[in-house]
Amino acid sequence: MQLTREWPPGYGGVERMVHAVAEGWQELGAASVSVSLRGPAKHVDEDPLPVAYERHRVVTWAWGDLLLPLPCRSLVQLLWSSDPLLVHLPCPTVLLLAVLARLLRPRRRIAALWHAFLDADGSRWTGTLLVIYQRMALAWIRRGPKPVISTSEPLCKELGETGVRAEVLALLPCCLEPRSEAMATAAWEKRLQAGLSPSRHGRVIFIGRLESYKRVDWLMEACRQVGIGQLDVVGEGSQRRRLEWLADQQTTGGGDPPAIRFHGRLQESDKFALLAQADLLVLPSASCHEAFGIVQLEAMACGVPALSFDRQRSGMAWVNNLREGSTVPPRRWEDLGAAIQTVLNPDGYASRCEGCRQRFNRVFSRTVWRQRLQKLDL
Repeated sequence: MQLTREWPPGYGGVERMVHAVAEGWQELGAASVSVSLRGPAKHVDEDPLPVAYERHRVVTWAWGDLLLPLPCRSLVQLLWSSDPLLVHLPCPTVLLLAVLARLLRPRRRIAALWHAFLDADGSRWTGTLLVIYQRMALAWIRRGPKPVISTSEPLCKELGETGVRAEVLALLPCCLEPRSEAMATAAWEKRLQAGLSPSRHGRVIFIGRLESYKRVDWLMEACRQVGIGQLDVVGEGSQRRRLEWLADQQTTGGGDPPAIRFHGRLQESDKFALLAQADLLVLPSASCHEAFGIVQLEAMACGVPALSFDRQRSGMAWVNNLREGSTVPPRRWEDLGAAIQTVLNPDGYASRCEGCRQRFNRVFSRTVWRQRLQKLDL
């Protein structure tokens, strides 16, 4: 069983990871059930990826962002089951239910997958609550679950520095769904045939939710400053109208701004077709919630370099690993434009494309991921 906040597979990294683990267990001959605190999003008509495993929802009452579990059949089955349980953190309610499951079934095998460290960058009140929760969560994983899994080497290192024993730590990076990996490989072969060179004025792509913490406005400004020819924005969210307004303001403000196209949410095949034409994927968020970025894998599998901020306690810059190509990932938003220019420099661009595809095959391919999952003591 897996316990998570959001309904898988969804479009977020945690939900996609839940989906991958469920599929991986089934490929290894084990039945899988996912339990979430929320049901499917109302605006989504169908799953973005096919699902063949059981999914259940614990009924909850929302108090702001906090979800309080209510008595229901799924909750009873979750807590009283003796099946091995993998809990996905951070989430206060998931932590609470994991502790209750341990108290009710002391011999039950429970593992934890730690997706991200959270920083107290909100209001003083919420920031204090966040610090208290994270300390409680880290105290629990130091004593309770085994193994303690995370998605990148930097996060594993940070967990070790908080006191998690090295012998229980395990690395399981995210991966792509088989159909997505196949489409990305086809895109890579097309890019190879066309020749690995950047467009004359540069074509940058962003894929993700259009929310304030994603900082697409930073990317728009950086592209304007360095003269990028086209910026493709893929995704939906509450900030879309504001971003479209900002794009219009750039056009009327003089200079030579990039041509910005808002595509909304795309089908997987259309997304990979757009990725295959891009020169660079940029994820400009500096939020503490950003710890991996599965879309980076989609780009890298297509042979498209990915760029993100090098944030402490995050695995984003570890995933794309542009340091191997002598590129310094930006730490401040003011440095974003210079980093984009460096990656798109024709000298060395082809080697960067080949390097990111090789890194995907070596570290993140489905074959390597399945071997890692099989070695875990779950």
